[in-house]
Amino acid sequence: MENVLTPQDVCKIMNVPVSAMRVFASALNPAFDWEKDLGMNFKNVLIALLTDRKEREKQQPIRALFGMDKKALEGGAGGEIQTGNED
Repeated sequence: MENVLTPQDVCKIMNVPVSAMRVFASALNPAFDWEKDLGMNFKNVLIALLTDRKEREKQQPIRALFGMDKKALEGGAGGEIQTGNED
């Protein structure tokens, strides 16, 4: 049986607070299913990065991790990340 990573496991591995990762994920992809997708996507992205170590930036691991289309990653979806520091 294959071990399934929970979102909390992923955050612990990445050393990122769960609350911060949730905000980041929802800002990048509001339709992202936190419980269902983060653990599986993380595992797939990690394996891909370890398997093919050249041209990692072209693999766009953030897009794969958060289930984003290419247009959204390039900022073409019209969304900007709100930091809360805007006046």
